[in-house]
Amino acid sequence: MGHLWGRELGSFSECGVSEYRPCALVKYLIPYFYVPPAKKPDGERTLSKEIRMGKISPEQYEKYRQKLKQMRMMDDTLMKCVFKGNKPAVELVLRIILQRDDLEVLSFNISKEYKNLKGHSICLDVVASDKNGNQYNIEVQRDNRGANPKRLRIYSALMDTEMLDKGKDYSELKDNYVIFITENDIFKKGKPFYHFERINKETGEPLGDGSHIIYVNGAYTGNDPFGWLMSDFRETDPSKMHYDVLAERINFLKNNAKGEKEM
Repeated sequence: MGHLWGRELGSFSECGVSEYRPCALVKYLIPYFYVPPAKKPDGERTLSKEIRMGKISPEQYEKYRQKLKQMRMMDDTLMKCVFKGNKPAVELVLRIILQRDDLEVLSFNISKEYKNLKGHSICLDVVASDKNGNQYNIEVQRDNRGANPKRLRIYSALMDTEMLDKGKDYSELKDNYVIFITENDIFKKGKPFYHFERINKETGEPLGDGSHIIYVNGAYTGNDPFGWLMSDFRETDPSKMHYDVLAERINFLKNNAKGEKEM
């Protein structure tokens, strides 16, 4: 068969190709002529499948893109996507808010439902458990009206009912923490957070029932780890965020075609 771009080939039969089967010859020659298409850089945007199928218009897609661009972790939709499958991010937030560097998250759920057949059911944004069995609920709340203390009381109560199995002694009930990150300083005291526990009003001593309600001031701007965390919750641009574990995930969700599909 002679030379092909400097490579010497034998006859058709030597190559395992019949001289009377041109299709087989083409298959044999493909490796010499075929150049695979260049791979697109990771994260390069392409039109969504919905646009290509005509389900949404390019204008609708661009409107969605602009809305996504303006989302922050103070929006529960984005916050839940940031935490989804991201245990380091959940640990980071809990460690900073509770000021406990030793806190280790064992498991967590996103949009966890608590059913109450005879009363009010709830769906919590994030529920995490540590290695000691304590449970933590993280919520974001932009509207002050949604941060009613009685709402947090219901959240805490329903978490307790699921923590203690039937037949177990009450002393085995672990601590629970309901953490509301509010966009505004609803108590207007300028504190980074407000931690509530049941206490003896006469002596000021804590009851020690393991129930904790924490309001986090999302408007706090201190130059400290807590202030940096709240700045990240308010920020729309991941390149301006302080904590990499949050910035990298948000950058993926906002600026990567695969991440966009998760939203």
